[in-house]
Amino acid sequence: MNGAAPVLSDPADEWYRVGPALEKLIKKNPTFGLTAKQVEDMCKYEDSVCLWTSNEGFVVTQFKDDEETGDRTLFLWVSASFDGGNVNLRRYLPFFDGVANHMKCKYIELWSSREGMGRYLAPHDFKEFYRSYRKTV
Repeated sequence: MNGAAPVLSDPADEWYRVGPALEKLIKKNPTFGLTAKQVEDMCKYEDSVCLWTSNEGFVVTQFKDDEETGDRTLFLWVSASFDGGNVNLRRYLPFFDGVANHMKCKYIELWSSREGMGRYLAPHDFKEFYRSYRKTV
């Protein structure tokens, strides 16, 4: 995501490059649980799912509201670079802090199967939460 902040993007305009990068990510992570087509459909048809892109990569987010507490969470669902390298999402965590604040979220959450992801997220105030990582905004 090459320095510039990610921008909210239309999946119809961006899937030519998001789809192949997501396919590579799914191939490397077979427990992902969804196909690229399922993710594309969610980005197109679910109001709470957003696609963010830059020159370097993409992030798919989702807003989730807890029915019991009313607390809103910004879920950083999937992130990848277009060239198959490391997107380094943590560079853009301050940007997503702003998104979460603007959308009145109490938490930012992401899940990762990567061992040791916590050491990269801890400096950004994330705490391990069922092997996902949550931050109070």
